[in-house]
Amino acid sequence: PELGDLQASTFSSINNSDIVFNWGTGSQIIFNNSFSSKIEFYRNFPKLGYLSVISHIPCGRLLNEYCSNTSYDYSDLIDELKALDYIRFCKIIEKSKRDLLFFPGFDVNKFQYTNVPKITMKDIITYNPSELLCHWLNQYKIILDKLSSKEKISRPIKVIISGNLGGISKETIKLLNEIFPNNFNFNLSNNELAKSLLECANYS
Repeated sequence: PELGDLQASTFSSINNSDIVFNWGTGSQIIFNNSFSSKIEFYRNFPKLGYLSVISHIPCGRLLNEYCSNTSYDYSDLIDELKALDYIRFCKIIEKSKRDLLFFPGFDVNKFQYTNVPKITMKDIITYNPSELLCHWLNQYKIILDKLSSKEKISRPIKVIISGNLGGISKETIKLLNEIFPNNFNFNLSNNELAKSLLECANYS
């Protein structure tokens, strides 16, 4: 099968999990065949075949431009993440509705791709860091809640986060394990890029 950056960088992770959150400039949720997602968008992976993928979810570009246009930096966002817990997360989500899609991509609220986002970065920089971070992570919860409910999945689900985001990814793990159902288990990928590339190449 064709081999692209996404397949090469996440092969080791998706080969050893049910779901991968690939966090970079944009982000993707990749579903292994062990998770029957019935999504109509796919990428072809060596050995694994066609896997469902939702892509163009606001992530690294969102965080970078937020920091570039405010007085905050990544260390501030990391400190905010450390201070967040399940109760505060829920209060923030319930209190405010915040869109994050400021470029063509996947609209989690409409659960479809759009070329015409409703907001711009000028809107997003009015959010405080806690609002930004909670609604950023809530994008993934909305998607998985909807798909898990549809499939009535209760078995253990292993989710791997691929991508460092300047240290932010590591600080999300504790909160993700709190806000998702108990059958979801989140871990940060410990697979080096070179290893993933070699493993992927061996099957391509």
